[in-house]
Amino acid sequence: VSTQSTGSSGINAEYGKQWYQRRVRGSFLLFETLISSVIFRFLVTSSKMADKMTVGFLGPQAYMRQALEDLKKTYTVEEINIKGWEPEDIQKAIDLCKSKGVEVVGGFAQKDALHHILVNAGLGNKSISPVAFLYCMNKYLMRKVESSPRYFDYVDPDNETDEQIIGKIKEWPFMLKNTSLSLGRGIFRIKDQENLKAVLKEYREDKALREEIDYLNKCLKRGVSEKEMPARCRPSSRSTWWTSTPVLSTATRVHHT
Repeated sequence: VSTQSTGSSGINAEYGKQWYQRRVRGSFLLFETLISSVIFRFLVTSSKMADKMTVGFLGPQAYMRQALEDLKKTYTVEEINIKGWEPEDIQKAIDLCKSKGVEVVGGFAQKDALHHILVNAGLGNKSISPVAFLYCMNKYLMRKVESSPRYFDYVDPDNETDEQIIGKIKEWPFMLKNTSLSLGRGIFRIKDQENLKAVLKEYREDKALREEIDYLNKCLKRGVSEKEMPARCRPSSRSTWWTSTPVLSTATRVHHT
């Protein structure tokens, strides 16, 4: 999730490069942590102590290749690609991992994070709870639990008018984000009221985008009990909640939360 500062010169390229490098390093450390969580079980149960541990790498992409080659120096790496989000898709991946002797899976892409959690749980590894993961992935909910978040609010383009939404905005310009998608989909930089009205009209008419947001929200809520479900994520809601976060007037960096 990112809150970006913009201005006449655009996003600071050097800061963006540094952030990208830190993200890759941070993701690598997270992957190593996931693997470490099952090292002890591997050492106890493996009869071939000298063999490399077999791990699964989910959703490999071109920019990940160097890190993938580094992993292969320490582990036997199986590349796993999961096409869907339904239980049968997850079970197929779990069965594939078991057939290849994969002990744990991980990866670098946020879009695959739910797959990491579900497949690792299916392999018998300890993982975070469904409600904890929902808070991690929902851009509105994650800010609700931050100790000192920047300005944010929810808007509901399906049930609120343009004027009602405009009345909520305390800072302009700002970023308007759907709550679930990644890779820049359904995210808009809003300059003024007319721009906001145009974006809201575009969103309401974009059936494919709305269905994608709804479907992923449904998948992220799967496994969360009614008692644990946050109020703005109840099953009766379409869950197309959006967050609005400020864009700073001085363009010096990209701030990620």
